[in-house]
Amino acid sequence: MAMVLEQEPASRHEGRVRDHRDALEAMIELSDAVLVSTAIGAPARGPMGFNLLAFAGELASALRHGEPGARSVDPGLRRACLETIAAATLNAAGCLVGGDWVPEP
Repeated sequence: MAMVLEQEPASRHEGRVRDHRDALEAMIELSDAVLVSTAIGAPARGPMGFNLLAFAGELASALRHGEPGARSVDPGLRRACLETIAAATLNAAGCLVGGDWVPEP
């Protein structure tokens, strides 16, 4: 995402960041359903947790100090994104706890 923001005019950054945050919010809702409907370590939790981490990481990277997203996004949206990133990270941890996600050699 940060690379895309570098290539776009600053006037489009806020919309791009908002769309990414909206998608992450939808993923959080989906992960809530996975967390309440599956047991710790269930196979469905692994992909959900890793996808949350990847998507949240992309948004965090784009908003990192000095990046285009950090310079061109309204402070209120930036704060909302950081809260969404935190929520996604918490749900990702819930999804990944207790799982055997790395097979033994």
